[in-house]
Amino acid sequence: MDLVFSVLVPGALFVLLIWQAPAARLGAANGFAFWAEVLVPSLLPFFAGALWLARTGAVDRLGRRLSPLLGRWLGLSESGCGVFLLGLSGGYPLGAASAAEAVRSGRITRREGERLLRTADNTGPAFAVGALGLGIFGDARWGILLWLCHALSALAVGRLLREEPGKGDFLPSAPADPGTALVGAIRSGAEALIAIGGNVVFFSALVSVIRSALPCSFPEVGGWPLL
Repeated sequence: MDLVFSVLVPGALFVLLIWQAPAARLGAANGFAFWAEVLVPSLLPFFAGALWLARTGAVDRLGRRLSPLLGRWLGLSESGCGVFLLGLSGGYPLGAASAAEAVRSGRITRREGERLLRTADNTGPAFAVGALGLGIFGDARWGILLWLCHALSALAVGRLLREEPGKGDFLPSAPADPGTALVGAIRSGAEALIAIGGNVVFFSALVSVIRSALPCSFPEVGGWPLL
């Protein structure tokens, strides 16, 4: 089984990409266009804004204020509440990255970081409304509905997996200078989007190759193929 998934499947996909090189090129071009036209304008400003708030200490302060309510519901520490809010508002991969950074800095325990990965790494409103609602379905209301489903699901899962937070003092990160924080936030947001773009281009090429190899066609939503 390991041989199948580690050698045969990747090898077969690689051969398929070569065999259907024109379809792969077209799919990659479509993926790049979707990334540039939909994802970058929808996500970069929100990514940078969320990271800016985190680096200036605003997220930590908000986490402390909401901890009596949110922390009791989810069983999170004050720092954990800040990470949860950032993941819910900034979307992935900010939630997972923030949880990892909080564990490394000692602000939360490793156990709490593991639980946050189940609840704090959600789609953000920027992606749900801008990329999915407007970019795919052509209606922002669908994006709002999808984001609310994610938010409610995160709160429900967090409640079901609730544990008492680990003991220890709250260690807020030292707030950065607003100007320096903004420059770093834009850079980090751009790096995250480049990583997302690479995945979008590759899998768009792969999907295009699969579509060309199958005998049937598939519908499109908002001008972008479902498969």
